[in-house]
Amino acid sequence: MTREHFEDSLRRHNIFRDARWNRNSYFEKLAILDGGTVALVVTAVLGLRGTIGHTVFLVGGVACMVGALLALLSRNLIESEIEFHVAVRAVNDPVADDHERVKREKWLNRWSGRSERVGVALTIMGMLLLGLEACLTLYAHP
Repeated sequence: MTREHFEDSLRRHNIFRDARWNRNSYFEKLAILDGGTVALVVTAVLGLRGTIGHTVFLVGGVACMVGALLALLSRNLIESEIEFHVAVRAVNDPVADDHERVKREKWLNRWSGRSERVGVALTIMGMLLLGLEACLTLYAHP
């Protein structure tokens, strides 16, 4: 490997690493938002115990948020596995093409993408259901 090839490979690796860091940061913040929302809703429900009339929206919203939290945590676990494989590839010969490694990385990337989509969809659905429940609770009991 020539010095120019090494520097080019290192530059590409650093760009890819920064992009992964930004993407991982977003999904970590979304998981924290989901967990905080569940904690806030549970606290609010304990204070409004007798005034909630549409518990199906509340239960559905909390279930969506917990599901989103689990999906995003599994996504973060998968991404840490991907980071490990990327680091191993950077340390070893980056141009070597190990068929099993490539197959495993494709599988991990596919499941990471699925976890992202499920997590975001459940977060949106949970927020909508909890917002609907809040509106129904606030306007039903003036």
